[in-house]
Amino acid sequence: MDVIPKELRLGGIVSARALHSSEYAKPDIRRAVRRGVLRPIRRGWYDLGNPDPAALRAVQGGGVLTCVSALAFHGVWTPRDSDLHVGMSKFGSEIRSNRPGLRRCSPPGQRSAPVVAVDGVELALAAAARCVSIETMLVLLESAINLRLVDSSDLHHVLRGCPREMIDLIDTCQASESGTETMVRDRLRRRRIAVRSQAQIGDIGRVDLLVGRRLVIEVDSVAHHTDLESYHSDRLRDLRLVAMGYEVVRLTYRQVVYEWSETEERLLSITRRRAHRRGPRG
Repeated sequence: MDVIPKELRLGGIVSARALHSSEYAKPDIRRAVRRGVLRPIRRGWYDLGNPDPAALRAVQGGGVLTCVSALAFHGVWTPRDSDLHVGMSKFGSEIRSNRPGLRRCSPPGQRSAPVVAVDGVELALAAAARCVSIETMLVLLESAINLRLVDSSDLHHVLRGCPREMIDLIDTCQASESGTETMVRDRLRRRRIAVRSQAQIGDIGRVDLLVGRRLVIEVDSVAHHTDLESYHSDRLRDLRLVAMGYEVVRLTYRQVVYEWSETEERLLSITRRRAHRRGPRG
């Protein structure tokens, strides 16, 4: 099975169509099944050994991994979601989409019968544009661009046929290293607060967000810098910024995702003082 291209066996799963395209005839497939090299999952789909659990569930459910679930597989920053997003073809009488925890997602138009168990980034983004909120879509787009999985110049083609409000997000995308950073920036801008992502400050380097001229907001991910050395370097960096005359606020994943109303009110109380509009004192 080594001759099967990597892009056709994503998630440790391969389809009969992919096998045929790699010049495996039906007798070859039957022999591989007898030897245990291929393990049938459902009609036309096989486990190559140690499959990705999410991809396996999607195929067992009658489809393939798509939308935010596929994007997470490719390394894109995605919000937590208890549902598994599954893409299915128009030939769906065998679909088991009523299984608990499976959500059916589709890109614009009718998709052909899937060949791989995990949708590519572009197809997954197109499916997400019809499934997630505007804020979540902005997070997905910026993460995919930051990881260089898509080129921003190609996004109009990728999202062709998607809702207009999703396509309009393309022009607002900026450099962002985490989804929570994107969320905070977008929410503050909706409050008409001037904020920049990945702003460069002297020899300190880039900070997540710079509000006005003086307020630095660092946004930590759910598992960000938990080791002692990183914890120490982050605090040293914060101290240097304060010594230079900046105000520094460090937000956690929980504060952004689950406690935003309280977090936002506290940030607004800082900006109402207007001190962030003045340049650093140092």
